[in-house]
Amino acid sequence: MKAVTSLSVLIASAAISSAVMAEPVPSYDENSGELFIPMVDAAGMPGHFQDIGLEPAGDNQWKLTNIKEGVLLDVIESVEVVQTSNTPAQVLLRVEGTFPTGCGGFGYVREKLAENHYEVRAYYLNDTWLESPEVVLCTQATRPFTKYLPLSVYGQPAGEYTYTLNEEFSGTFTLESDNVMADSAPAQ
Repeated sequence: MKAVTSLSVLIASAAISSAVMAEPVPSYDENSGELFIPMVDAAGMPGHFQDIGLEPAGDNQWKLTNIKEGVLLDVIESVEVVQTSNTPAQVLLRVEGTFPTGCGGFGYVREKLAENHYEVRAYYLNDTWLESPEVVLCTQATRPFTKYLPLSVYGQPAGEYTYTLNEEFSGTFTLESDNVMADSAPAQ
C-alpha cells in the first residue's frame, strides 16, 4: 500500500509541476465540442492572438467565439542572461520591471527560434483591467517584479545565439558545446 501511495504522490507531483512549468496547450471539450487555443502566431509576432475559442458550427465549419490580441509588456526595465555552466546548459532571461499600479500581470510568453536567434515576446495577462481599465479600480502602489523566462536551448548545437525580448531588449549568449546529454546527438 505504501508503494502505491508513494507512486500516487509522485505522479501527482509530476502533473502539478508539468502544469506549472509547461506552456499552455490547446484543449478540446468532448461534451461541447469547444476548442481552446491559448496562442497563435502572426507574421513576425509570436503569440499575438490569444485565448482563442472555437465551437462547431455544422457542415465541418467552426465558429470563432473568442479571440484577444496580446499586449506586449511595456514595463520591463532590464533583461539579463542567466546561464548554467553544466551540460546540458539552461539559459534563462532574468526580466525585471515594475507594474505602475496594483493591476496588470505577467501573461503568456512565447519564443520563436530562427537559425541562432530567439525572438521572445512577453505579454500582459489578459484580464478585465487590460480590457477595460476605466472600469477597474487599481491600487496606486507600484509592484516590482522579477521573472525568469527559460529559453528552449536543449538539443541546440554549440555556437553563439542572440535574443530579442519585446523588440526592445537584446543580447547574446554562447553554448560552448552541443547542448545535449553526453549520450545524445545534437539537433539538426
